[in-house]
Amino acid sequence: KYIFLIVDQIVRCKALLVDQDEKDELSLFCLRAGRKAAVCSDFKNSLYYFTFGISLLSEQNWRDQFYLTLDLHNAAAEAACCTGDYNETDKYITEVLSHARLLKDKIHAYSTKIYSLGARKRLQEAMQTGLSVLGELGETFPSKATKANILLNIIKTKLLLNGKTDNDLAEVSDMLDPDKIAAMSILNLICPIAWFLRHDMFPLLSCRMVQLSLQHGMTAVSSFGLVTFGLVMNGLQRYEDAERCMNLGLTILDRYKVQEWLPRVHVVVYGLHAHLTKPLKICNEHLSHAIEGGLETGDFEFATIGSQITFCRFIFTGKPLQEMKRFISDRADFVASYKQEQVLVYTKISLQLVYNLLGLSRDPTVLTGEAMNEERTFSELRTKKHESALASMNVYKLYLCFLMNRYEVASTMAEKTRLWTKRGHLFLFSQQCFYDGLSSLANAQEQQREWSQRRKRRKHLSNAKKAIKFMKKLARLCPATYLHKVFLLEAEFAAAKGNLDDAIPLYQCSASMADHEGFLHEKALACERAGLTVRHFGDSLRSTTFLSQALEAYSEWGACAKVVQMRTRFPELCSSTASTEETIIS
Repeated sequence: KYIFLIVDQIVRCKALLVDQDEKDELSLFCLRAGRKAAVCSDFKNSLYYFTFGISLLSEQNWRDQFYLTLDLHNAAAEAACCTGDYNETDKYITEVLSHARLLKDKIHAYSTKIYSLGARKRLQEAMQTGLSVLGELGETFPSKATKANILLNIIKTKLLLNGKTDNDLAEVSDMLDPDKIAAMSILNLICPIAWFLRHDMFPLLSCRMVQLSLQHGMTAVSSFGLVTFGLVMNGLQRYEDAERCMNLGLTILDRYKVQEWLPRVHVVVYGLHAHLTKPLKICNEHLSHAIEGGLETGDFEFATIGSQITFCRFIFTGKPLQEMKRFISDRADFVASYKQEQVLVYTKISLQLVYNLLGLSRDPTVLTGEAMNEERTFSELRTKKHESALASMNVYKLYLCFLMNRYEVASTMAEKTRLWTKRGHLFLFSQQCFYDGLSSLANAQEQQREWSQRRKRRKHLSNAKKAIKFMKKLARLCPATYLHKVFLLEAEFAAAKGNLDDAIPLYQCSASMADHEGFLHEKALACERAGLTVRHFGDSLRSTTFLSQALEAYSEWGACAKVVQMRTRFPELCSSTASTEETIIS
């Protein structure tokens, strides 16, 4: 209870300590105090206690007090990593790896090394380190995963799961083999890295965690393995299987009641899956708790990943842009302070998108401004082969180009990200599918009277049909989030076919539902597209009504760039909202 007071008093008397046994005893007290401080998320003080404890050890500490020295160095490396001091982290890790002889004594240091490398965007090195350690533990993986290998592992894992009821799985005995426990720990660390870097390896790593759990017993890490396998099932659009894995993961998490695993499990469940079956408001509440849990337990990786998912959801759910700007700016400072460079890339992309919508960039469709430079960022991401961030940038550009009525450019962006629609469990890429379909339909509508463009038009309509089919599948799972999007796609399809009488009620349904569910920006979009469509068919009076409604909604959202564009293009429109100039200045 009084460990901090005791250690602080003894530290004051350090000069009086002569006997090495007394120093060793104080080192042990420092280890306990540091661990307690870490539990309270006071990582700076915990690092102080650990380093002070190390300073009390003898010159022959690795020989005379091996396990005390090992524990202090491992704890110091982990605390330094949590404070973002990676030079200190590397120093303590090197000490452990150079003095520990057995692999079991190196696992903790390897784990901290992998985590710190990932945080510094040294993903290739982190991945290779993890795979190398797994090989030493008897868990080998191919250098390059083939489709056949991936499919065989998925089938094997599904057979293991299908052979047991949910109750049977929840009661599987605990994992006891120390090598398998260590392997699960390493798999847990490199699986998120594979998500960003090696998409071919992600299913294999996820499958292996589930296989080890079912064949050798459960551990707290098994909860993460189950939910990541749920992501694999989502990618195959096996949503019922995915839901089962997610629920099993939550059950195992509850069984072990280990708080440190809650952030990553809940970020996967409520950040990457639950939007398919639950309203976003419920998902965001759980995601917010996961982020808070990550900050409390030191899991800054998943706290920042959860924050990035939140940014994406805010952007595509019509949250007021000025509020978004403040929120993302604050979180960007937090991500930078903990040197989570991997996630900082996504944060800057999201922030620049908001700046563009607010009219704070020279060209609203180019992600260059206060937060980032598009050309430079594209170049850096290509060099580092950061496919996930590249895809995110292209999806954001697709959105901006469509919003600013640059439909040909939007279709080009859509083609660059179309492969990612197969990972439809990601909220961002469900949006990709939506705006991909809208871009195709807008182009098809503009090519309606051009005989020379008939081949392109057929291609656009074919792509739109695929988008509608996919979005209908999502709408059946969660109508609150996706049904109004389906109505807008169907309205655009009817308009592209020349059926204005069918299109208008669908536009109105889309706008009404979007407004009811809180998607203000998509209410504006439905009204705008309705206005442009009826104007295309020659009804300028009704067009002005729809476009005025769109302008009002865009103004309420705070999309100054769009408001300026509409007022310039359609000077006859009148808005009851505050002037754009005042909004921009604020």
